[in-house]
Amino acid sequence: MPKRSDTALDWLLEENQPSIRYLALTQLLDRPENDGEVQIAKEIIGKTGWAADILGAQKPGGWWVSDERLYQPKYTSTNWMLLILSDLGLTKADPRIARACELWIERFATPDMAIIRRSGARLSGSSNTETRTVVGAAGEAVGTSTRGRG
Repeated sequence: MPKRSDTALDWLLEENQPSIRYLALTQLLDRPENDGEVQIAKEIIGKTGWAADILGAQKPGGWWVSDERLYQPKYTSTNWMLLILSDLGLTKADPRIARACELWIERFATPDMAIIRRSGARLSGSSNTETRTVVGAAGEAVGTSTRGRG
C-alpha cells in the first residue's frame, strides 16, 4: 500500500492561517469543538491571518470602504467583508463583527429580515443570493441566526 502524502493537509494545518486550520481540523479531521487545537485555532482567527488583515482595515464605525454604501464597491465593501469573515469563522463573539452586522441590519433589513434597496424596492430573502447570505451571516453575528453552521 502506497504511503499517503500529507503535504496538502500539512499546509492546511499551518498556524499562520488559523481560520483554515480550524476548518481543516473540524471539517477534514473531524475534531470536536472541545479539542484543544480546535479551540486555540478558533480563538485566534480574528488575531492572525486573513481575518485579522480584513479586520485591520475596518473603520471605527464598523464599515469598510464607505459608510454610505455598504454593498459597493463590489468585493471590498462591508457586505463582502462580512461574507468573507463569516466564511473564515468569525461570529458575534467578536465585537467588531457584531458592530458591522448591526450597522448592516440597521441600514438594510426590516424586522422580518427582508432587504430594502436604496431605490425603496423590497426584496424577499430568496431574491438575491449574496444579500440573503449576508443577512444569514449578519443574523448569526447579532444573535438572530438564519444560517446554521456545521
